[in-house]
Amino acid sequence: MHEFNVIEDGRSALAATSFPVWDSIESLHDERRVTAWISNAGFIETDLQTNEVLFDWRSLGHVDVIASKQKLLNGDGRTPKNAWDWL
Repeated sequence: MHEFNVIEDGRSALAATSFPVWDSIESLHDERRVTAWISNAGFIETDLQTNEVLFDWRSLGHVDVIASKQKLLNGDGRTPKNAWDWL
């Protein structure tokens, strides 16, 4: 997490998130499919009194990885720590 903001007059917080996901994707540079760890970036809003998740948005559910300008390089996606940062 690299961003955290208290909003709604201190009632909730908005935080940037990134979760590695193991998935099969179409390569951006040819027709083959590859399986790799992909960074599923997004954000989450949490109620600060109850810790209830009010909203959770993750990029892989809304943006196709084929739209990325980032190449899947040889070292990317091999481990969860080295997930492909496609955004």
